[in-house]
Amino acid sequence: MLATDQHVEGDVVTGSVKHKLLIGLDAMRFKQTGETGGDAPTYDPYFGTLPSIDAYSPVYGNFTPFTLFDKGRSQQRQVGIYLQDQMKFDERWVVVAGLRHDRATSQPAADAPDETTSANTPRLGFMYLADGWSPYVSYSESFTPLANRTLAGGAGYQSFKPLRGKQWEAGVKVQPPGIEGLGFSALVYDLKEQNQIVETAPNVFEQLNETWARGAELEANVRLGAGIDLIASYTYTKVDPQLENVPRNIASLWGKWNLGAVGLAGFSVGAGWRYWSAYADGNAPEVPAVNLLDLMAAWESPHWRLALNVNNATDKSYVSTCLSRGDCWWGARRNVVASATYRW
Repeated sequence: MLATDQHVEGDVVTGSVKHKLLIGLDAMRFKQTGETGGDAPTYDPYFGTLPSIDAYSPVYGNFTPFTLFDKGRSQQRQVGIYLQDQMKFDERWVVVAGLRHDRATSQPAADAPDETTSANTPRLGFMYLADGWSPYVSYSESFTPLANRTLAGGAGYQSFKPLRGKQWEAGVKVQPPGIEGLGFSALVYDLKEQNQIVETAPNVFEQLNETWARGAELEANVRLGAGIDLIASYTYTKVDPQLENVPRNIASLWGKWNLGAVGLAGFSVGAGWRYWSAYADGNAPEVPAVNLLDLMAAWESPHWRLALNVNNATDKSYVSTCLSRGDCWWGARRNVVASATYRW
């Protein structure tokens, strides 16, 4: 997949109104080729032919490799242009208005005709800049073309209508006057979408009519003495029963200690806690709640940043997802990443 994004931004003053104009163009090209295939024990109602196996007393040697079939070639092109104006009135009121136009062309198979779709999506937001706090409300629409999928057994391809969305969001940002390093934010949102894809069986897809998701987010940033910064967040999410379920409650707490306060200029260490509440997707088994620990160490200069991140530092084994169709996945075990970044 190739993508590019170009934009031009500028400030304009007309009367008592300050404008910040943004004009942009982005383009994306997606191409897919390959082979696929699958099989399952004979009790599978869709394409199972393999004999079942006893997980507690397995007998090996009865597996015959299944046949792979060519997925063919599919490709998709998308071009979007957008215009946005951020207006500021009387140093207190901020209005953001934008409009985007997208045109997408898909070729579901090498011998299939092109399928072209297009859409205009608006964006509108209001914010009031009070002393130490700023309430806001926004409305936006989205358009996302969806690539085709291979049908079960390689029996052709299925193309889909674009994903369309509408979202309302309201919130407040708080920055107490005269207190540096202390901030809070809170928001609620309501998202409605059409044409979400669900996989009712392996390689069997359907598009839903309208679905919804609602939630709330809280975040706090606190700067303590001796170079210590804390970030705490909480998210509540509730989704349409037609969609794959997610944890209702997600929370995290991250602390970073800049060691320059003790004479180690440029060095910092950090630790974080992540939490997901228990949840169940339809008739699937309940996914237990989980707590994870992350660690970090870094060194920074004006141009370089060297970092070592350790996710799931205790190497906890846990189940991350169980779908209503019956399959579950383990969560990621301990993961260590070293990185080097240079800034010009």
